[in-house]
Amino acid sequence: MDDNAYGARPNRSPQQAWTDEQGHYDLRTWYEEHTLAASAPGHETKLHTFTTGNLQQEDSAQVDFQLQPAEVSEPAASGAELQALDESVKRGSEAWSSGDYGKALGLLLPAALKGHPVVQHRIGVMYVLGQGVGEDSAEATRWFRKAAEQGQGESQYSLGLRYQLGQSVVQDNKEAARWFKLAADQGIGAAAAALARQYIAGEGVSEDLVEAYKWAAVAAKQPDPNNGDSTLSELEGRLSPDQLAEAQRRAKEFVPKRTGLADP
Repeated sequence: MDDNAYGARPNRSPQQAWTDEQGHYDLRTWYEEHTLAASAPGHETKLHTFTTGNLQQEDSAQVDFQLQPAEVSEPAASGAELQALDESVKRGSEAWSSGDYGKALGLLLPAALKGHPVVQHRIGVMYVLGQGVGEDSAEATRWFRKAAEQGQGESQYSLGLRYQLGQSVVQDNKEAARWFKLAADQGIGAAAAALARQYIAGEGVSEDLVEAYKWAAVAAKQPDPNNGDSTLSELEGRLSPDQLAEAQRRAKEFVPKRTGLADP
């Protein structure tokens, strides 16, 4: 059992303890929020956010982590299997679009287990929204991470958000900025807008208004009108003429480079 309440602060490592045979963990602390990580041999690590402020002194609480067996790598699919998976993904996408989420999950899951990054992203979204499954933040993060590590841009943005907000992971602005940057480099407008705001505030990156303007301009070119226009207006009044010219040059020269499949 790892407890990050202290690890989330500078120069302090997480509390670590073995549970007893009944799975009990003795935590003595002030009223605060903890992210508990539970693991067992042959099982995947599972995170749970727990707030001790809801308990009275000497109270106890039970947390069911529902640890899942660690996945064994699937063998590479043959040509015929790939064709069948493609058909399953197509039918699963149609079921998802029509709102039949239970059917969609059954059709999409085999491709996700075979490593299809777009399908992994969609399953992550389904866990976020509770579509065909119960809402499960940790499961959503697990699927987003699988897809993001294969270069899937929408999942990279989603993973960045989870680090920014501390959803089923330890809140980490630096890690959020890393994932936002990877997604923004692929032209994901929402990621570019998020990265711009981090450069303005100096969250996870050094404050840099020129770089902030660049990413806000990249975001503003995307279909979502909320991505960057207001940030651009704010920055134009804070940059010198030379800084503004440099920022506009960077934005003009930016060319998105897809490193993974896009979610259509």
